[in-house]
Formats: sequence, structure tokens, C-alpha cells
Amino acid sequence: MQPPKLEKRPKKHKFWNHEIEDNHYYLEENWQEIIKNPKLLPQPIQDYITAENHYANNYLKDTKEIQDILFKEMRGRIKEDERSVEMKYGDYYYYSYFRKKNKDQGHYSLSCRKFKNMKAKEEIIFDGDLEAKEAKSKYFSSATGLSLCQKYLAVGTDKIGNEEYNLIIREIKTKKIISKGIKTSGNFVWAKKNYLFYVVLNKERRPYKVMRHSMGTNPAKDITVFEEKDPSFFVSCSLSHDDRFIYISTSQHDTDEVWFFESDEETPKARLIKKRELDFEYSVNYHPERNRFFILTNQDKAVDYKIMEVGVDSPGPENWKTFLEHKVGCLILGTFIVKGWLVRMVRQNFSNEVIITNLKTYEEHKVNFPNEECYSVSASPAAIDYDSKDLIRIGFSSLKTEGRVYDYSCKTRKLVLRKKQIIPSGHDRNLYEQKKCREQVTYI
Repeated sequence: MQPPKLEKRPKKHKFWNHEIEDNHYYLEENWQEIIKNPKLLPQPIQDYITAENHYANNYLKDTKEIQDILFKEMRGRIKEDERSVEMKYGDYYYYSYFRKKNKDQGHYSLSCRKFKNMKAKEEIIFDGDLEAKEAKSKYFSSATGLSLCQKYLAVGTDKIGNEEYNLIIREIKTKKIISKGIKTSGNFVWAKKNYLFYVVLNKERRPYKVMRHSMGTNPAKDITVFEEKDPSFFVSCSLSHDDRFIYISTSQHDTDEVWFFESDEETPKARLIKKRELDFEYSVNYHPERNRFFILTNQDKAVDYKIMEVGVDSPGPENWKTFLEHKVGCLILGTFIVKGWLVRMVRQNFSNEVIITNLKTYEEHKVNFPNEECYSVSASPAAIDYDSKDLIRIGFSSLKTEGRVYDYSCKTRKLVLRKKQIIPSGHDRNLYEQKKCREQVTYI
């Protein structure tokens, strides 16, 4: 069987005084319309894709048996009714899980909560299986966001796979729809006063603008908070852990610019932390107790990054002070703050580590894990609300050790096991050997 041949339609283009010939330019014609409505894809292109899939299936038919074996082996390692560890937010505990899988369920998760303790009655706030069934679409993707008052849920759905979400806001208790008709990239955050900030895509499918919606109003009246004019930058928005600030980040691959404003401002006026500068990267965390920003940055050629700090009232780079010096060979992967503690993920000596700094005494310590040479680790706040204790949540796994979820007290330095991964097909740690191998690399 011969592979299908794609029709050539030569067309010359000129870029920066250079002329090129493109034989397949027509494949991307009208793509902006097609991505919104896949039915507009020209029939010859549909036929070619079908022929290509048929050719691939025929070419790989001799591997069908091993494909089935590998699929069964991978699926056998997945607990189908997987459940997350709950996270506290005010008086509620939030968690998610999957139903046992069959034709009609188990493909999407359920988001739930319980009031005051985990023995209380379960309240389902989002049923992914039911939402997908009601969507009546072969493709379904969703994104949800809980309001700060915990009474409303923003639900974004993408039914055709074009990564643009149709957003509605509904009351959790009554399921009543409060707002609808909002188009977003899927990046949206709640703020105080039940404001909802969301990012919009332009016709090139680039996230370029941040809008604010007031619940219950016509989305056509939503206000523009920020708009990026440079097509090489991508925009996102987020909320500080204590809910005080909205951050707007606009970035290239290696250049960042961050703006911020109070999340309850009637007329948001974004303030710039540092103007964009080629190859200058930075990200921001807010520490309420000291009313300061902690900034992770590669300033002054800090290739492995360093941490600066600055007051909120005058956050310009001329006021930045060094909090943690750059250390060659110790790459800072990320930082976050829980009440009174700065947590940073680093990679050094070929391992990822979690290092915690007491922001009152400046004493720091490293989280100790089971005595294994090679492992994977992650860290995040253990609660949604900022004022909830000194706990962080840690994920740990290795070839020998199934996934673990721990809660770690920054104060007592104790790890408490919250979840152990269950592998239905079984796991024998003695079948694995792991060690670090160090080799000298020679560049040619």
C-alpha cells in the first residue's frame, strides 16, 4: 500500500526580502473559520486525512497485538475510580474523583465538597460525566472556577476542540445560570465582589486581552483591563494566594512583564512591576504579613535564578533587594508562599528538592524524603485559603515507590502520608534498580 499523496499548489511568498515557494499553503487557508466550525474543512483535505489514517493503520497492523498488550498493561496500572486528597477552603473540604468506567461514565471527573468535615454529606458541584452527556459532542473539555464566596461556579466548556471555552456562571445550590455568553481561552479567575477576570483569544488564537465581568450583567458590557499589542507575547491572569491582587503576566519564551492591581477595584488600574526587557524573566509572589513581593528572576545573568524582594508601594526594579543570591548549579524551579513561609523547588545534584524558609527568622531547611537516590517530587499549598495553617502538599514517586501524597508541616517538619497510589495490576519494587549516573559531556 502506497502512502497518500497531498496535492501540490505552488505559491510564492516574500518575507524579509527572501522569496519562498510553498506547495501546501492552501491547507491553512481560512483556518480561523475552520477552527470555530470544523465542518467547513474542505472535502479534499478531509479525504486526505482519512486516507493518511487508513495508511497508518495498515502500516502498523503487524503491531496490533503488542499495542493491545501495552494498552492493557498501562490501563492495569490506573485505578479507574481515582480520588484526590481533599483541600480545605473556609468551612468546606474540596476533592474530586472518577466513577468506575463504563460506556456512559468514568471519562470525566466529579468535583465535590463536604461541609466542615469529611463525614458530612457529599455535595457534587460539577459532574463531568453528566456535563459531557448533555453536551452531546464527541469532544468535550471543561474548566471550572469557584467564587471566593463559594456560592457560584464558573464553568467553561469546549465542545469542538478549538481551545476556546464558552463560559457560564451558575449558583451552586440551585444550578441557576447567572451569566452566560462569555468567550475565553480557559484562563479565568474570581476576585472579590464576585468579579470574574478572564483572558480572550484574538483571531489568531492568541491570548491577548484580560476582561472583567460583573456577575449577572451582559458580557457585551464587560470592561477591558489589559490588552497586549505585541503578537509575540501571550497573556495570562491569576490571583494572589491571599486573594488581594490580580496579576496579569505577558510573556515570550524568555521575556516577562507583570502587572497587578487590587482584586476589588471598581475601576482596575494595573501597575507595572518591571517593564519588559529582552531575555529578562521574572515572576511574583505576594507576602501579606510583610506587604512585599518576592520575585523569582534571572536578573544579572542569574541563569539558575535568584529571589529578590520589594515593597508593594514601590515595586520597581530600582527598589529590589536580594533575598536569595544566585547559586550556580542550583536551579530554582518555582516558589510559593504559605503563611509565614517561603517554599522553593530547586534542582541540584541531579535531584529535585523542596527548601523552606521561615520568613520571620530566615532559618531554612530541606524536606527529607525516603532514602532513595532517584525520585520525582512536587510541592504546592495544602489548602486553598491562605490562612490555613503552615501545611504544604508534597507529591513523591520513584521507580521503586508508587506515588505518595504527603502533608508537610513547615513548623514541625513532619511528613504525614495522605494517599498511597494503588496500582491494580500490582507493583514489585524489587524489580527495579535506580541510581544516578554521572558522565562527562564533551561538546564538539
